Amino acid sequence: MSGMTTLHKMVSGALARNAGGALAAMTQALFEACCCAAPCSCPDGLAEEYQLVESLTACASCTKASGTVEWDRVFGYVSACLWQAGGMTGLLINDKDLNGTATVLRLNTGTCKWELFVYCMNGPDSFLIWSGEKATGLTPAGKYTRTDGCDNTEYLTVEEAAP
Repeated sequence: MSGMTTLHKMVSGALARNAGGALAAMTQALFEACCCAAPCSCPDGLAEEYQLVESLTACASCTKASGTVEWDRVFGYVSACLWQAGGMTGLLINDKDLNGTATVLRLNTGTCKWELFVYCMNGPDSFLIWSGEKATGLTPAGKYTRTDGCDNTEYLTVEEAAP
C-alpha cells in the first residue's frame, strides 16, 4: 500500500477537489482537523499531549516571574477531554507567571466545541491572555479562533505533541 493516495469525501459527501478542479488528497491529520463538527462527547484514542504552535504575549497586569521554567506550550492529559499546562506555580510565559491549572485545552460537551484558555497570574488573581475555540475536528488539534484575552492574536494552532 506504500505510495497510495487516499481520497476523502467532504462532509457533504462530495469528493474534495483542489483549486484546479482535480481530486485532492488529504493527510489523515488534515482530514480529522476539518472533516466534521467537533464531537459532543469525548472520543477515544486521543493523544496524551498537545502543543500550542504559536507564542503569546502575557498581559501587562501579569506578575513578573516567581516561576522558574518557561512554558513549553505543551498541554498534558488530565482526564476525559481535558489537557492542562501544568501545576499552579513554576511555569512562565514571557517571563511572567503562568496559571498552569487554568491554562487548558478541552472539549466543551455543552457547546460541542474545542476550547483553549491561557491565563497568567498576579498574586491570587488570574488574567486571561487568550481564549479561543474551534467547532470542527475529531481531536483538539487544529486552528482556534480568538474569542477573548489581552493578546490579540487572531488564530492559534494546536498540534499533537512530538513524543
